[in-house]
Amino acid sequence: MPPPSLTAAGTTTTTTRRRNDRAAKVHQVLGEGAGTEEMGAVADGWTRPEWCSAAGVAGVLRRHPAPALFGCGLLLFMAVEYTIPMVKPDAPPLDLGFLATAGMHAAIAARPWLNSLLAALNTLLHGPPAPSPRNRG
Repeated sequence: MPPPSLTAAGTTTTTTRRRNDRAAKVHQVLGEGAGTEEMGAVADGWTRPEWCSAAGVAGVLRRHPAPALFGCGLLLFMAVEYTIPMVKPDAPPLDLGFLATAGMHAAIAARPWLNSLLAALNTLLHGPPAPSPRNRG
C-alpha cells in the first residue's frame, strides 16, 4: 500500500518495484498527474538522482566501501600531485639520503680503518647467499 502522500493527489500513477530484500518500493511516475511539482519534478520529467543527497552518499559509502575508498584516494592523490609546485630546472639536486647520512659519511672519511672494517663486514654479510657448488641442481 502506498504512503498517504502519494495517494493524496488522486490522479497520479504509481508503480511497484520489488527489490532483492523483497520490500516493495512505490515510485511515482514523473510528469503524470497532479502533485509532481510537489515532489520536485521538472517539466521535462527529470528529477535529481537519489544519491545526490547526504543520505544517498552515506548509502553509497556503506554499500560500496572499496570503490568509494579507491575513489577518495584517487581524488586525494590528484589534489596533492597536481598542486605541488614543480622544481625549477636550475635548482640544485636534493637527495634526502645524502642529507640523512652526512654525519656517518664524515665519520667514515675521518677514520680509514672504519671504512675497511665496514667493507669487510659488507663482504661477509653478502657472501653466504652466493650459490655453492653443492646446490647446482
